[in-house]
Amino acid sequence: MILSRSPFRITLGGGGTDLPAFYEKHGGSITSMAIDKYIYVSLKKNLLDNNIRLQYLKTEYVESAHELQHSRAREALKHFGITNGCEVASMADLPAKSGLGSSGSYLVALINCLQELTGKKLSKQQIADLACHIEMDVLNEPVGKQDQFIASYGGIQTFTIDKSGLVSADRIDMADEDIKEFTNRCRIYFTGFQRDASTVLKSQTKNKTNFEEKMLKIMDLGYKFTDALQSKQYDRYGQLLDVHWQYKKMLSNKMTNQKIDNIYSFLKDEKLILGGKIIGAGGGGFLLVYTPHHFEKVDAYAKENGLARYKYSLDKDGVKTMVLEK
Repeated sequence: MILSRSPFRITLGGGGTDLPAFYEKHGGSITSMAIDKYIYVSLKKNLLDNNIRLQYLKTEYVESAHELQHSRAREALKHFGITNGCEVASMADLPAKSGLGSSGSYLVALINCLQELTGKKLSKQQIADLACHIEMDVLNEPVGKQDQFIASYGGIQTFTIDKSGLVSADRIDMADEDIKEFTNRCRIYFTGFQRDASTVLKSQTKNKTNFEEKMLKIMDLGYKFTDALQSKQYDRYGQLLDVHWQYKKMLSNKMTNQKIDNIYSFLKDEKLILGGKIIGAGGGGFLLVYTPHHFEKVDAYAKENGLARYKYSLDKDGVKTMVLEK
């Protein structure tokens, strides 16, 4: 039996510049942080049963991988030539469709299991590239490259994407005490709304002129986000978040909803936060807000409005094999 885990992530800057609609013209730059919340995928060969059992939110039991409805699992198994006689199961610390990159994390963890099983050792770069290939080229999902790469690498990384789609990773190193201070100020709350990221992303790129214009602004903000992190100007980071959120909302009417807007506006008007955003594509999932020191007041207001706080820290490892028993 093989058990892998890969982390969820929080986008820190440049979100959306990892989409082909943008980076194929302008290149991309995105800074992302892996967090200590994980998706776990287990894989084992069956000795007496030649079928495939796939367990996630539902269970599939089929004769061949080609029959699987779960498209990412199907294509990953086919790529490694594992089409029958195995069982794959997954579970996660956080809900799916919540803006923290769960689909990319799942695929990266599964690919790690499959490379362990087949002995086709892949680097973190190769795992991420394969996950991107399956999602973007094979399945034509309207996703970017951030989720797969941060799930594979872990840590805080700036991913630079050239116009051909080649990704290079540069780790941002922060001392443990700085990570603790930064993550304490960047608080995340589950909104209770779950959404399909593909739908939101499609709506963003529909108006190509508006998309490119706003994304150029967001990429420029991304560089400023990174500078603020590296120079420990965390309040500056929080202020930039508010500017970033205004641009993000211009990309799609699916980015937010009235409840989220009301909560955000109140916290901002009362000077309890400097900025914030919906993590990921938008439309629901987790709300991130930056507060310099009004921790208890922000938590209390979020709780009053039905938003549950999730504590987190940094994951430094990326995708990892937890159990290996062939």
